[in-house]
Amino acid sequence: MIPERACGLQLEDVADADPIPHVRIRPNENRGLKNAQSRREVPLHPHLIELGFRDYCAQLRAVEEHDLFPDLRPGDGNRSFGDALHYRWHELLKRQIGPDTGGKVFHSFRHYVISQLKRSRVDIDQVKELVGHLHGNVTEDRYADSEELTALADVVKILPRVF
Repeated sequence: MIPERACGLQLEDVADADPIPHVRIRPNENRGLKNAQSRREVPLHPHLIELGFRDYCAQLRAVEEHDLFPDLRPGDGNRSFGDALHYRWHELLKRQIGPDTGGKVFHSFRHYVISQLKRSRVDIDQVKELVGHLHGNVTEDRYADSEELTALADVVKILPRVF
């Protein structure tokens, strides 16, 4: 997910109580979508669940919060949820690795995920489904059903734990 899609998630987009915890990428009050294939369900990595994601969501629901990341809420109409993340990410990179960040931006995670899955020999159609890319032909892009959440959850589990 690119930052704006992730940062703009609302709690109603989170299915953390489902057998396969996932987020629904769809238009909401915080942001729209770039295109039709951007609408999808993305399984959560098991490590995120282990780190307490369900508890985090429960705490937000308990105080009747609507946004998944309320601290990223823009202060005015000229900003977006992603702006706060971009700023914080850039500052973190400067502190951790210095002013020469090697061209790394938050969007680099997307490249990393795709590369990791390709190296793991994951079917390219599953990768495209997960990241919201077109399959490249009319039959699959318009008429084929999306991958089952179970299959995509297995793909997500291939990604390494961060720590």
